[in-house]
Amino acid sequence: MNTYHRRFLTLEERLRSRIGPPDENGCRPWTGHLTSGYGRISVGYAERKVVRVLWEMEHGPIPSGLHVCHRCDNPACCAVEHLWLGTHADNMADKARKGRAPATRLKLSAEQVREIRNLRDLGLTCKEIGGRFGVTGQYVGNIVRGEVWKCA
Repeated sequence: MNTYHRRFLTLEERLRSRIGPPDENGCRPWTGHLTSGYGRISVGYAERKVVRVLWEMEHGPIPSGLHVCHRCDNPACCAVEHLWLGTHADNMADKARKGRAPATRLKLSAEQVREIRNLRDLGLTCKEIGGRFGVTGQYVGNIVRGEVWKCA
């Protein structure tokens, strides 16, 4: 479909034209532009996630701070019945429950986190420290910078 004809379609028509038929899991894949696996569409002068636009068309506005999450764990899926609203923490907990997230935070105690920070102050590399605690050097760096385990 060329740009000239696309101008005369409603947003709903544009969306429906880019949603594929259901697969064996009931997922309806987005066949248009993807960014990091998620469908994107231009709405006015802004580019938006397709699942957010679909949710709003089906259920109304999304409350501030909530994400549109996938039950099917397929970011390109546009099947509205596969979508749910939750916080970032809800989404990460869902990911962990399904075994798709490393449980690094669960492996460490607050005392170990304090020890990691002390070892880094003594000059050990993040990789060396990670080897001692069974986590990655990158995760140790996140701890040291306060990006995770802010309270410990």
